[in-house]
Amino acid sequence: MLFFVPSNFQSGVCRQVGFCERCFSDTYSLALKTLCVASIDFRRSARLGRLAQTEIHF
Repeated sequence: MLFFVPSNFQSGVCRQVGFCERCFSDTYSLALKTLCVASIDFRRSARLGRLAQTEIHF
């Protein structure tokens, strides 16, 4: 069984990590890639939050 991730799935992030239009042979591979994307998105959000706090304090 193959799992296909459509190009409109998380379009902003998936382009950065090569996640779009890919087939995954098992749910484990798909889950690992999903975790990778979530981690990248979380780090980016945390960085933006720190920048916003810095701007507020000055």
